[in-house]
Amino acid sequence: MKDAIRAGLPMPAAVAAAMLIVWAIAGSGWALAVLAGGALAIVAYHLVNIQRLTDWARGSLDADVPQGTGAWSDAFAALHRRARTRNAYQRDLRLVIERFRGAAEAMPDGVVALDDGNRIKWANPRAIEQLGLGLAKDRNQPIVNMVRTPEFLAYMESGRFGASILMRAPANHDRILSVQLVPFAVAEKLLLSRDVTEVEAVATMRRDFIANVSHELKTPLTVISGFVETLQDLD
Repeated sequence: MKDAIRAGLPMPAAVAAAMLIVWAIAGSGWALAVLAGGALAIVAYHLVNIQRLTDWARGSLDADVPQGTGAWSDAFAALHRRARTRNAYQRDLRLVIERFRGAAEAMPDGVVALDDGNRIKWANPRAIEQLGLGLAKDRNQPIVNMVRTPEFLAYMESGRFGASILMRAPANHDRILSVQLVPFAVAEKLLLSRDVTEVEAVATMRRDFIANVSHELKTPLTVISGFVETLQDLD
């Protein structure tokens, strides 16, 4: 027999026993009155507990589960265990989210979390600095409204996010950013930004050096080539 059924039997059993005793002593009329009174008491008992359960379910998620008695004791105890498990799960989830945010805030690169409509949900301090964002006013705003760089707008419209792009930092045009969108979950995205100003400066210097060396070597190589052709024509 189920525990809830076993816990609910004493009250009807007590009413039935009282009815039989009264029947034997005072007759069927009084016995029916006892039965009716006992049935009303049982119904009222269950209605009160149903109302307590309803009030708890409609209340705050942090509200304590009511204490039950009799047949409702096991039901409220089971709800209490579930609520305790849910609270532990939510606590662990909050810790994971806080650790993720802490790690993202410590990253040397910018990170912006976008929803399925490319609206800003969260950004770490580096992204705020590089992209000129302000979460207090820019949260839930489309990223294309905040970052108006032509290269970035074209990148967003293309829908091809397999590679990063280079663009001038909106907050400081002297800085060059490498930006890439990384889809995750169902339709959300992470916008990653990295300051590559020094890297691009070194690459520019290398290209200029190669171009200068090629130019400087072109003239002597031409002269040497002419001498070689002349020597080939001689006996």
